[in-house]
Amino acid sequence: MRTPEAMEHDRSRKPSLADQLNHTVVRITSGKTIDYMPQSSGTGFFYGMKIDNIVIALIITNKHVISDALWLRFDFARMNEQKRRVLEPSRPYTLPISDAILFPHPDPDVDIVGIALNPMKEHLLKDGYNIAERLLSAENFPPVYLIPQIQASQPVLMSGFPNSLRDEANNLPILRRGILSTNLSTNYKGKQNIVVDIAVYPGSSGSPIFAYFDQLRPSKEFSIALFESPIAYLIGILHSGPTTNARGRLVTAPAPTEYPRTETTIMMHLGYAAKAHLIEDLRPQIEQRIKDEGAASPS
Repeated sequence: MRTPEAMEHDRSRKPSLADQLNHTVVRITSGKTIDYMPQSSGTGFFYGMKIDNIVIALIITNKHVISDALWLRFDFARMNEQKRRVLEPSRPYTLPISDAILFPHPDPDVDIVGIALNPMKEHLLKDGYNIAERLLSAENFPPVYLIPQIQASQPVLMSGFPNSLRDEANNLPILRRGILSTNLSTNYKGKQNIVVDIAVYPGSSGSPIFAYFDQLRPSKEFSIALFESPIAYLIGILHSGPTTNARGRLVTAPAPTEYPRTETTIMMHLGYAAKAHLIEDLRPQIEQRIKDEGAASPS
């Protein structure tokens, strides 16, 4: 039985990333027609990139989540005056794709795109709505010494919206647990991907994947370090997974975004994810845009 002192310590402890995984993501729906009826869905997560002492806020997702869309819709959560997320139904924000500021990964084989968050945030703030976002960053990547020790069978967590499911009353995602199926230090099939043993469904595309340590974690000295709370490190972005068809033929397909239909293909209980550090490859594009906007501003 926990003592009153221990319970008070838990209340006073600053929340860790592992405590806030459900606050890092936002549901994305999109459509290809002007009637604004959603035809597909995916997951995005908040990411902050520090450039010249300014944090550029992005929503990271997959390129295929937004490809061919005429508009995107984000189900944002609200932050109150005490800087806390309010548990209530979402505030949908619809953005024409022509107005979206996009930063696609320069490698066509890397299914990652960044969407500028600040313009949307500023627009909603004019209506008195302050978006609650728990920004991830490069600081949430595992330290270099730890990467070789994050191996197959490592517990992982994935936050997102499988089949577009969520807790509508509180605007919260679905958190799922699985294991890493390949070593983090290796590149699956020669590409900067990892494989996770976790179910992949429509709407899971773009979900962040975290290596999860329940208080015990390897240290630099190859011993075991004990922490007062669980630790999570951002290691990947889900983008696809293998499927099997009625004949049992194995194929690789993007994690589906469209709502379910009757098909003969079945997603297997595996997912492919781009390594998280690839997000930082977007930095040169963002720096160039800031430079161009600065040059265009009147002196």
